[in-house]
Amino acid sequence: MDLGDALFKSLAARRVTDAARHGLESRRQDSVLAAARGYFELAQAQAAIGAAEEAVKVSEDYSKQIENAVETGLAFKGDQFRVAVQTGRNQIALEQAREQQRIAAARLAQTLHLDPAVELVAADAAPVPLALVAANTALAPVVQQALAARAELRQSRSLAAAARAAKQGAAYGPLIPTLGAQAFFGELGGARSGIGDTSGRQEDYFVGVSWRIGPGGLGDFTRIRSADARLRAAELTTQKLTDDVTRQAVEAVTHWQSAGRQVAIAQRALAAAEEGFRLARERREFAVGAVLETLLAEQDLTRARLDYLKTVADVNTAQYALQQVMGKL
Repeated sequence: MDLGDALFKSLAARRVTDAARHGLESRRQDSVLAAARGYFELAQAQAAIGAAEEAVKVSEDYSKQIENAVETGLAFKGDQFRVAVQTGRNQIALEQAREQQRIAAARLAQTLHLDPAVELVAADAAPVPLALVAANTALAPVVQQALAARAELRQSRSLAAAARAAKQGAAYGPLIPTLGAQAFFGELGGARSGIGDTSGRQEDYFVGVSWRIGPGGLGDFTRIRSADARLRAAELTTQKLTDDVTRQAVEAVTHWQSAGRQVAIAQRALAAAEEGFRLARERREFAVGAVLETLLAEQDLTRARLDYLKTVADVNTAQYALQQVMGKL
């Protein structure tokens, strides 16, 4: 029984087991984040279809009104073609939105290990900003939480601990002797010629300790240096991962804060676009506004709606990403 080798290999094996458990947790959190991101992309694409349908409806109604005005001689025929071009663009945008919605559903189904042929539909008809992270969350606590709880760091530290146990085994394991035991059982018989044989039972036992000298034992400095190099590599990997996690925390907090401000800006822009489109339609009804002005107002409204949907999806995803960075997803 090699006591030293068994002791230190058992310590290293426990650390490797811990690392595997932390690695599984890291993969689980990555999967949850991917599923959340996929859902928000699906919700955004689904809401974009509604915005595109509204744009098509507005331009088609306007096209009919311009056509009637041209027939009665109240409008320029070139304006009719201009509205027709915008209607075609809106119809193309609608088809592209439907395409993106179907692709997003297929990708989410793949992430969730579902049948991609089944079309998933977001439960939220209109996505709204979530509040998963406290508004007063500061950077320093996020970094501390990330360094303490991230599964990737725990995995790396466990692997470094396993490498440290392996180095200790290479350096100090040979000092612990190998325990050996032997036992011999049998009978010994014999006699002089012409006399009947006699025999007797014999038992021999041996217990001892030994040390190995050379490769794998005392004086194997190559093995010690190799184990030390693996330990240094594991510690360097942990240090690099620590720096990477710190950077991720800074990026996640910055992106979440910026996304929140963008949502507020997008809300104000959407309200302004809706009011501008309303005023443009009122001027058109009184035969004062120009066709180009109404078309631009409709384009601004559609663009503002899409921008708002994108910023909402972005801020929701950013909060999930921040939770994942802190190891709390």
